[in-house]
Amino acid sequence: ENPADKVPRMLDVFTACGVQSWALDLKQTYLNEAMSHLEAVAVVKNRKQPLLELAAYLIQRDV
Repeated sequence: ENPADKVPRMLDVFTACGVQSWALDLKQTYLNEAMSHLEAVAVVKNRKQPLLELAAYLIQRDV
């Protein structure tokens, strides 16, 4: 059986469990870790700029 309201019901469960807040916190944690690793790379900062801009774009987009 595949009820029409299956997706909205699951979204309600996710909302009730605080999944969005947890996912946003985890996203920020991974971003911070990635930026830390990027800063540690021995390359001139302006060469890293395209990666920093791409990361900022990807982290801010709505999916």
